[in-house]
Amino acid sequence: MRHRVFPWLFGVLLVSAFGCVQYELTVPSATAVARIVDTDGELRATAAVPFPISFTFDGTQSTVDNVGTPASDFDWSWYDLPEASSWEIGSSDGFGDPDGETTSVTPEVPGAYMARLQVAGESAGDSSNLSVATGFAVNVQGLEFRLTWDADTTDLDLHLINGADLNGNYWTVNDCYFGNPTPDWGLVMEGLDNPAFLDDVDTGYGPESIQIVQPADGTYAVAATYHNDWDTGATTTPEVSIWFDGEVLHSYPGTALEEGQVLFLGTFEWPSQTAQNVGTVFQHLALGGDPINET
Repeated sequence: MRHRVFPWLFGVLLVSAFGCVQYELTVPSATAVARIVDTDGELRATAAVPFPISFTFDGTQSTVDNVGTPASDFDWSWYDLPEASSWEIGSSDGFGDPDGETTSVTPEVPGAYMARLQVAGESAGDSSNLSVATGFAVNVQGLEFRLTWDADTTDLDLHLINGADLNGNYWTVNDCYFGNPTPDWGLVMEGLDNPAFLDDVDTGYGPESIQIVQPADGTYAVAATYHNDWDTGATTTPEVSIWFDGEVLHSYPGTALEEGQVLFLGTFEWPSQTAQNVGTVFQHLALGGDPINET
């Protein structure tokens, strides 16, 4: 690594065998830590994001010395880009703030965007490593579960269960819903095989959507909860359809619900794409859900 010489070089006092006082001059090196902010707000080295929505690269964990002093100078550039992108590898094309601690990117085309970060600080030269983070701008919807309903001023919620049963799984880490929007169900730290809850609609009709780009093999249970009637007393009927790459695979028939009820619409098996209708109605509290807060 090539070091630059700065006036703030640290000196380490040494005493030679001849009694002479010497200084060994060193440059403390910086450590770049590039991450991408995933759909749940977590920092990861890689994450899948829906195209063409903007995403953020983050360098806040970068330091400039062995005691963890935050870096103050940032330089974002591209390590690799999709072939169809007009941006240049090695450039800062497309970064909202190429010199910022964080920087946003709106992808031009679907594909892998690998951002390279170099940092420095007031007491350090160039970084001792170039850190890379990757955002996968995903255009295909993969597997999508889509909820709609037929009454305005009502709040229904979509639930996708990792398993064939609601009992014991509803309102837990095995339930993907507004309160657990990006659970890690597949391979650890692999974003493409996890569900993502994308829309929380609380005023009527929907749609609410849960998507999995590359679903893990297994059986999923699908449910809709009538979370809140906003004191209207209205009943409403949910419908959930399953899509894969833009084509409808199955639609579950709904039934009219009252506030606090949960409709177990059915199960769906992947990769066989086998759907089974259930249609059983439960009470939200009886399944282990939290009390409804209407504020």
